[in-house]
Amino acid sequence: ISINLNDNKSYFVCYYASWCGDCLKELKELNQIKDKWFPYVQVICITDESIEKMLQFKSSKNSYLA
Repeated sequence: ISINLNDNKSYFVCYYASWCGDCLKELKELNQIKDKWFPYVQVICITDESIEKMLQFKSSKNSYLA
């Protein structure tokens, strides 16, 4: 991932796990912020879970990953 810090955007970095209820609540709120403030705000979420787990999570009906 490459980020240009001179692009006048705000970046929000979060760490989460797909099994964490508080994380899922935060992801929903961050997705709303992203939708409202894009392209001025970029949300970057980080996890240590596998790609397979994240693809499964993203395709679930409860997923807030964009």
